[in-house]
Amino acid sequence: MQFSLLTLTLPSLALLSLTLFGGLILFPYNATAATIYVYKDAKGSLTFTDSPIRKRDYKLISTQYKNSSPQNKWNGTKPSTKNITSQYDHYISVAANSHSLDPSLIKAVIHTESYFNTHARSTAGALGLMQLMPATAGIYDVNDPYNPKQNILAGSEHLSLLLRKYNGDLDFALAAYNAGEGTVNRYNGIPPYKETRDYVAKVKRLHQRYKLDLSAIR
Repeated sequence: MQFSLLTLTLPSLALLSLTLFGGLILFPYNATAATIYVYKDAKGSLTFTDSPIRKRDYKLISTQYKNSSPQNKWNGTKPSTKNITSQYDHYISVAANSHSLDPSLIKAVIHTESYFNTHARSTAGALGLMQLMPATAGIYDVNDPYNPKQNILAGSEHLSLLLRKYNGDLDFALAAYNAGEGTVNRYNGIPPYKETRDYVAKVKRLHQRYKLDLSAIR
């Protein structure tokens, strides 16, 4: 990723976060750029750069390794992610209890879908934290898909329904959440789409990481 001193205020951070952590490619990147440094200045603005900054008023808060192994343990305590990923824990807990879901699974879906950006909107028109399509939002009586509580409750209910429909098969349920039930039914499983296969793998990987995180703070 060829950029240096890309400075962002917090509203802009959510958009770039989708690129760095949420799986959306918003601009080309160089596969040889393996390390991204995240700095915070005295005003609270974040700077993403592929080179270290040697200035006293820039504080290093995270180092992201693009090619790091998914098997590496992660406990959610890095200052660059902890505040972002924990801000909707209350709604996630309520949704998990209401729909008999593992809260770490809900969090993994939110992370993958929007990287916790309440105003995320996909090119296909999916909205909010759990990227509800307008038709899906209507089924669950969501009148404001950008409202965190409504979005998480509806997305969790939909995920719970899919898990019941596919007899608890997480791969099938996640594939249906991403590509639609009709597509999963047509292929009798995860469809041969790279996007969907990557999506299922990423949610499952994050699910395990968030389970580690939750167990660490209990």
